[in-house]
Amino acid sequence: MLQSGDSLFRQPSFRNYWGSRILASTSFQMLSVAVGWQMYDLTHDAFSLGLVGLAQFIPMVLLTFVVGQVADQFDRRKIVFFCQVIEAIIAGFLLYGNIDGWLGREQILAAAAILGACRAFEGPTSSALLPQLVEKKSCSRPFH
Repeated sequence: MLQSGDSLFRQPSFRNYWGSRILASTSFQMLSVAVGWQMYDLTHDAFSLGLVGLAQFIPMVLLTFVVGQVADQFDRRKIVFFCQVIEAIIAGFLLYGNIDGWLGREQILAAAAILGACRAFEGPTSSALLPQLVEKKSCSRPFH
């Protein structure tokens, strides 16, 4: 049983997990806003902006049942790592395309779809990591 002064934040694995989840979620939100902003700046069309959201959402829906199977069969840490690497590559691709001037509507939509697929895998898989990081007795403290 945990003592009154014990906390999940005393466990380094939980602190690292918690910090990485906050940073990953924040960076994804910033990237999503930047992608939408870039699309609207490029096209000045609200419909194209809506397509960005749809391009991110459709892979999440289509991959819902696949993600659980993959997370159960493979190392969850590697899945999350690869998803974050792919997201970073997509961010670099979008930056390079914007700076070089060849980034168009289709490239942004493709990037949004890939980001959506990565998030489809990363979100549930990283959530499933928590039970592996925290001892069961750490979570069994009754609510006061």
